[in-house]
Formats: sequence, C-alpha cells, structure tokens
Amino acid sequence: MVRRIALVALLLGLGATLAIRLLVYEKIPDIGPAQIVPAPMEIKQAEGYLSFTKRSRIWSSDSQLRPLLTNFADELQMLTGYRLEIGRENPEAANIALNIDLQLEREEYVLEIGNQASIRGGSYNAVAMGSVSFLQLLDDHKPELHFPRIYIHDRPQAAYRGLLVDLARQWHSIDTLKQLVLLCRWYKINHMQLHLTDSQSFTFPSQSFPDLPTPDRSYTLDELRELEQFARERGIILIPELDVPGHARAMVAAMPELFGIKNLRRNRYTINMGKEEVYTALDTLIGEMAEVFVSSPYFHIGGDEAYLGYMAGEPDIQAYMRKHKLENVDELYRHFIVRLNEIVKKHGKQTMLWEGFRSEGEVEIPRDIIVFAWETRYQLPQDLLENGYTIINASWKPGYVIPTHRWDPKYIYGWNMFRWENWWDMAPSYIPIQLEPHERIIGGQMCAWEMREEMEIPSLRNRLPSLGERLWAHDKVLPYPDFFRRWVHADRLLQRLICPVRVLAEGRLAPDYIGPYYNKENWFGETLKLTIRPTAKKARIHYTLDGTVPTWDSPRWHKTLKITDTTDVRFQVFDRTGQPLGHRGWMTFEHRPLSAEIEGLLMHLRQDRPTRPRYRFGDSLRITLHSGMPQGRIHYTLNGREPKNTSPVYTFPLKIYNSRVVKAKLFTEKGESKGETWERAFSKVNYEENLTTFKPVTASEFYGGHLPEDAVDGVVDRTNYWWAEGESPQWLKIDLEKTFKISEIHVFPYWDYSRYYQYVVEISPDNQKWLRIGDKSQNRRRASPRGDVFRFDPVAARYIRVIMLKNSADNGFHLVEVRAYAEE
Repeated sequence: MVRRIALVALLLGLGATLAIRLLVYEKIPDIGPAQIVPAPMEIKQAEGYLSFTKRSRIWSSDSQLRPLLTNFADELQMLTGYRLEIGRENPEAANIALNIDLQLEREEYVLEIGNQASIRGGSYNAVAMGSVSFLQLLDDHKPELHFPRIYIHDRPQAAYRGLLVDLARQWHSIDTLKQLVLLCRWYKINHMQLHLTDSQSFTFPSQSFPDLPTPDRSYTLDELRELEQFARERGIILIPELDVPGHARAMVAAMPELFGIKNLRRNRYTINMGKEEVYTALDTLIGEMAEVFVSSPYFHIGGDEAYLGYMAGEPDIQAYMRKHKLENVDELYRHFIVRLNEIVKKHGKQTMLWEGFRSEGEVEIPRDIIVFAWETRYQLPQDLLENGYTIINASWKPGYVIPTHRWDPKYIYGWNMFRWENWWDMAPSYIPIQLEPHERIIGGQMCAWEMREEMEIPSLRNRLPSLGERLWAHDKVLPYPDFFRRWVHADRLLQRLICPVRVLAEGRLAPDYIGPYYNKENWFGETLKLTIRPTAKKARIHYTLDGTVPTWDSPRWHKTLKITDTTDVRFQVFDRTGQPLGHRGWMTFEHRPLSAEIEGLLMHLRQDRPTRPRYRFGDSLRITLHSGMPQGRIHYTLNGREPKNTSPVYTFPLKIYNSRVVKAKLFTEKGESKGETWERAFSKVNYEENLTTFKPVTASEFYGGHLPEDAVDGVVDRTNYWWAEGESPQWLKIDLEKTFKISEIHVFPYWDYSRYYQYVVEISPDNQKWLRIGDKSQNRRRASPRGDVFRFDPVAARYIRVIMLKNSADNGFHLVEVRAYAEE
C-alpha cells in the first residue's frame, strides 16, 4: 500500500493527466500473471472491470507516441471491432492514456486500470510493451470491450530478446516479415535480426553495387524502409546482417573480380580478405544498410565458418599479410574482424558477430563487439566471458528452428539464457553448459534458419512464446500448465491480429503435432476437408491454390474445399470495401498416403540427428508399407532414387540386409503419382548381443555426452563410444552380473585410421583380484574397425576392466565397444 501511494504522488508531481482519476485500492489481491505472456514481474488486481464503448478515446501528451496510438487503435479494432477515437484535445475526456515517463527505466512500464486506463513507460518501446499487456487482458470470449481493474509494474531481466529470420536461404515476402514483427511485438521480443546475405543469395538492394542483389530474391529500398518503419512504430528493432567473410558465395559469384580469389575453383565461399578494395566496398555496403536500418544501434557482420583454404597461396593476400605483419591466414581473419568493427563504428553502430574466432591469436579482437555464442566449438561461453566479451545466448538447442528439427515448446520453457545445449555429440555443449547469471550475458535469441516462408509463422508461434517468457524473467519460473493456459489465450488473440480467420481442416493425420518434423501437422491421408471463416464482422475471404498472392479479384471462399493432393492454400480477409484486414494466410497441406511399420531397428541408439536422420539396424529389417487409399499401386526403390511407375511394385513386406535409402510412392492404375514420397535412410551396423550387452558399466569419467553405456550397447559404430578426457590412466569397468568362464574379449578403440591407443585388459571374479589377459601398453598399430581380439584359456570372471594409457592423437580416451564371450 505504501508503494501505491508513492506512485500516485509521483504521478501528481509530474502533472500526469489521468493519475488523479485512477483508483487507489484498499486491498489488492495478488492474482499471479493473469492472461499475459510473458508473465509480468508484478501484478495486482482489484474487483470489477472497466468497460469501454465506441465513443471511448485514446490520448497521449507526447507527440512522438502518435504512431503507437494509431497502431494501438488499429489493433483494438482488429480484436474487438471497436474503433476508438484518438483524442487531440481535452485529455480529461480520454479513457486510455499512453505516456512516456522518464522516471522509469528504458524498458520499464506501468499499466493501471481503474476508472480509466494508464500506460506509462520509460521509452516509446516500453509504452509499446505496456500496450501489448493491455491488449492481452482482453477477454476473447466476450464481444464487449472490458478489462479487469489491475495494476502491473513490469520490466524484463534480459535486455536483448531476439529472433533471427533467414532471408538469404529462403526468401520471405514483406507481408510475412510484417507478421513476424507483430509476433515479436506480441511476445515482447525487442530485436529481429535479418540474415540478408549468405551463399544462396544477396537480398539487400545495393545501389553502389547493382550486380550484387540476386535476381528475383532481393528487396527494394522502399520495401526495406517501409518494413523498418513498420517495426520501429511497434517497438521492434531490426538488425541487418551482412554475413562475411564466409557464407559469401553469392557475393563472390556476382562480383568475382572484386570479392573472389584467383583460384576460385578452390574457394568460392569466402571473400578475399587481402585486397584493400574489398574493405572499401564493405564500407560502402555497411553504410548503405545503416542508412536503411536507422533505428538499430547494432550491425551484424556474420563472421563464423570462414573457409580459409587456399587463401595463403594467393599473391595479393601474401602481400597484404606482409604489409600488416600477419603471420598466417588465421591472423588475417582476426584482422578482418577488427577492420570491419572499425567500419561499423564509423557508421554509428555496434558490431555483432557469431562465435567463430578462437581465443588464441596475435591480433586482438576488440571487447566492444557483442558475440552470439551458439555452437560452443570455437569458444565456450564461459571463456568468452573470461576474455571480457558481452555475449548473447543463441544456443543451437533449443533455440534453433530449422526444417529438420524444431524443439517442443515445453522443452524450450525449461531452458534459461545461461544454459547452452547442442544436439551434436561432438559439440562441448552436447552435455549442457549451465552458467551462473552474469551481467555480460545480456539475453538470448531464437534463430529460424532455412525455413520456408509458409512454415515460418506456424513454427515460431509455437516456440517463440516459451523463449520470450524465459528471457523476460529467467529467475521467475511458473509451472508450465500456467504458462500454457496464458499462451493459448494470447495465441487466440494473435490470430485475430495477424489473419482474422478460423480454420477447420478435417482429415489431417496429426493436427496437434508440434514436434520436430517440418509441416507434419498439415499431413493428410486420403482426403482433407478445409473450411475457413472470417472472425471479423462483414468480412469475406478470397483465396488462391496456384501459388499466387490472393487479391479482391481472386476466387471468394464460399464453402468447404475438398483437397485430394498436396495443395498450397493462400488466403486474405477483406472488408466490404475491398480493403485487406490483417495479413495473408498461407498453409500447405501435404498428401501423405503411405505409412510404414519397421521391425528390427536398434531403438536403444540415438536414431535421429536433426540434420541427418539415420535409422540403424543389425542383421536385417522388415518394412511393411500401408496405403491410406484403397486404389492404386505402391512402387519403391532401394537406391535413393525417386520411384516411378516403372519401379518395382510393392506386393509384400521388404526385407533389408544392407544400408539402403528406401523410397516408396503411390501411383494410380493409369500410372499417375499420388501424394508425397515416403522415404527413410537405413544404416546397417555391426551389432551383436554378447556377455557385455546392456550390462552395468562404470568409468573413471566421461565427456561430451559419450557415456560408459555406449561401450556396451552391442554396436560397433563410431558415433556411439565412451569418451574420457584428462590425464592417464582412465578406466572402464563392466559388471557381467554373474560369473562366466570367459575365453575371449574384443576391444574396439575409436578409429580414424591415423591414431593408436595403448591400454591393458583385466578380468576379476570379485572386483578385488585382477588378472591381466591383454596387454597393449606398447602398441603402435593404428586402430581400425576390426578392433583387438584377446583369446585365452577359460577363466572364471564376473568383471572386465579396460585401462586406457595413451592416445597418440590427443588427450582423449575412447572405446567404441567391449565384447566378451564364454566357453560353451
């Protein structure tokens, strides 16, 4: 209560127009986060509601908020059908007031609803966030415009909350980018990074270098300026990215004489860092981009995965390195980052880049660069902090959204911005790296890479809210069911803002699917019945099925559409005058008539990597295919080629004995293909059950997610192995659970045909007395897939121990498998 009186006194002292008319509640019960995502830091509610009518007014004393007032009124109208007037005079008559309060921090806002509503923030963007919280309080089940009497005092814990959109690999229309801006605004994601260039295309419309923009995959300056204004008015900062020196094939291909090296056949991927003309050109390009993205304090220069091969042999690069006293191309790469940082700062921006440089090097990377720590292979996040860098968490897992993998919203909700994870077992963060909160970890970012335009919004709508909530308040974790309840409410309202329709699609195979596989939620079997209705009053829908943009002249949606093949459906809601309401909708329904039962997979192994799905088996597989359509024939191939109507006909279950890529497709009796292809890549591995398989196993230590259990999984496969790191000796011990008369042991150290291991093998009946049955302590023979075989007279034993002494390649110790056999 003391806090409330102090706030009201402060408002009176500032002369705020509506403060004197707000209620000072005698009892303010704490109701938790209400229906808002992300959950506010402080929220209290009184009894009753404040209702508005069509004659209610919105007002602000600050002229710079005028664009926000207009957008706010538009959003209210989209959500409710009520068009509130924006008042210009007589603030006493206003019902909703939006104002900047410089006594608040830059991203701090206060929302109060009593007899009137007041939204105050420390900046334009803070007021914008407060207006979103106001909109999310709307009861979407009632047509009336009324809101709970409430007090919210809120601000984020993470200064940087970001989303990356990959426009170079998959071009997106400006309409889709505007929808993504609205998505960011709705969940208080304050930065949206535009990956404008990569090897696939150069999308920025450079006027100084007109040969650089990729034909049919670039924007106009007017389009980007409009998008920048659209985002700025809604409180979102757009960050441009010019990805160099790697990921630059499009630049090299467009202007090889400027950006390429002489030996282009060897390196078309990385620009020439040893030409002064290149730095001049990059200065011009960065300047052009900075002039478009005026509101961003940042500029991203890419900087990772630069292929330096064949650079050292270039005469101009050699001359450049001599001039600047650079010993090798690695130092040239570091020098390149330093020079680009100077250029970026000259244009009034702060440099951002991907984790891509290593900590060791003669050329020092400036500490005023913000580093996106993503893979953890170049530097660990803790090392970046120790070296003085400010970092943003762009952890591969669970922050990446790609066509082959998208993490579950609940899993994302369990993440925090001080935690790094990776799906790849060779990355250090395969075992998650959890750090303590640190002031130079300033936030996190979700990265949507390679996503087709039509799947961008559906994928991110299911994932960005979880990340947004965890970035907003990393130390205030509410139960997931509570978050889910609020998210469902917020998403229903968001649908009205983006595209005011209700979609009913009957016949989908997995309509509630939100797992890793691309667009699986829109797969269907034999037939799909699609109904789309507008949620706005007196509105109509026009649509196309041929990939074109729907207009007022496109067919009008009247009834349920019956779909029997893969179909691209695009639609737009219009009012009675032909003006668009919201943005375009886009759904691709995939005809998937085939399914399969697969017998024989080694299900205990990690089967699927996000980018390389693999299904591993031992002796053989049995594949039974099923069709969702009674007519037609299934044709298949076992060599990875696309099935034709002349390919073998499926008549009985397939038996697979070797590694194969199996594809199957349904055809009509006339030989016409139906639906999408079913395909799987199967890998046969050396699998054998023996005395050690799945037995209890312990080790001196393990590293990188490679557990002791990986050495007794029955499989000799280099992707599954035990790994210990550190000083020798390191040991692995297997308990066979009972005594056997052992006569043979096979040991399979990791192999790459260049390294050798030294070790000894011991057995014991009681875990006390050990007998050495194998001695490789002086071995210098390179490890191979054959492993090492130790045969001996039968000995009664229960325990097996392998003691690793030396690895000729590095400090790691690796065992792929240990097998044991007893006398029959």
